[in-house]
Amino acid sequence: MMNCLITCDIDQAQTADAGVCNAAVIVSSPITTSDNCGVASVLNDYNNSTDASDTYPVGTTVITWTVTDITWK
Repeated sequence: MMNCLITCDIDQAQTADAGVCNAAVIVSSPITTSDNCGVASVLNDYNNSTDASDTYPVGTTVITWTVTDITWK
């Protein structure tokens, strides 16, 4: 059995507009995902979708991506 593999893009930085405490950020999806059984899904923990692009508050936000194979492991 092989663990799913994921390669993410570099860290991203975004400046909020003056007087605004958030910013619309386009987040790069993982560059590559793979599994010997096949990948069923790639989701992020910020908005639980395949696209983490969203409105983010000022400060640091860590996004965790989860890759699930076709056997749901």
